Amino acid sequence: MLPAFHKAIISGSYLPFWQGVLLATAIVFPIGNAVLRRPSDLTRAAIGLGADTTARLRLIWLPLLLPSILFSSLLAAVLSFTCAALDLS
Repeated sequence: MLPAFHKAIISGSYLPFWQGVLLATAIVFPIGNAVLRRPSDLTRAAIGLGADTTARLRLIWLPLLLPSILFSSLLAAVLSFTCAALDLS
């Protein structure tokens, strides 16, 4: 959507703002999807077994979210380079 938005008739001063808004939503959606797909009782079971916050973050949340975080980072890089390449032309 960013390349099509780049060619839209918008004043030049607002274009970086709207590119950032579209880029931020593209980054947040994969991570939010991973949070919504997680097993609902996983954190509650870890609390019941005595896991503290850092252990839950390190042993539950990080492995669940790491693929989404990596995908979002790759998506952000590709979209940023695309916007930069379109700005140069």
